[in-house]
Amino acid sequence: MGKSSVTKKHKTRLRPWVKFSIVGIFLLGLFAVLGYAMSILTAYQHNELDTSDLGISQVEGITDDGSSDIVNIALFGVDKRSDEKQVHSDSIMILLLIAHTIRSS
Repeated sequence: MGKSSVTKKHKTRLRPWVKFSIVGIFLLGLFAVLGYAMSILTAYQHNELDTSDLGISQVEGITDDGSSDIVNIALFGVDKRSDEKQVHSDSIMILLLIAHTIRSS
């Protein structure tokens, strides 16, 4: 049997300055994204809502006797423009809660 020719595969290695550049660009992009996210989050202004302006009142004659396992809650998204005194409702959602009980015999 004769000699078989074995070919060696050379792995190409990145030079140290190329590795350093890739890591640097990645970190620069990461810090840019985090900086942008922080600027958005810190720009948020939270204003307390005066609940007396909402016009919510308790309706007489409606009582909860506990006989129903279903509760409906109306959720209103409200906002107030800086030049107006009136509060506006811009979204309305109904939340339906159903209580399930587990009974053991």
